[in-house]
Amino acid sequence: MKAQFITAAEVAEIMGVSRTKAYQIVRDMNNELKEQGYLTINGKCPLRYFQQKFHGLEIGGDFDRAKKALGKEKVEAAVESVKQEEARVLAEKHRKHQYTR
Repeated sequence: MKAQFITAAEVAEIMGVSRTKAYQIVRDMNNELKEQGYLTINGKCPLRYFQQKFHGLEIGGDFDRAKKALGKEKVEAAVESVKQEEARVLAEKHRKHQYTR
């Protein structure tokens, strides 16, 4: 499975900036997405959106570099975290829908 989100740590590594700057970049992109009505996850942003904002930046879609830098377990944990967040959001939407009937 290809990662769909990029973390601030990965942004820092890819762009050669500090972690603080990377978190600022991710936070700014997430704020833009929130204004458009999207849900976001702190410290992560969608890979495609990142690629759009930094047009021409080459990133391996399978995150081989991230796996080497962060370790396979951390990448898998991040993917699992995203899945859990998606499940939580769906459950919350379902719960709100039940109360509005």
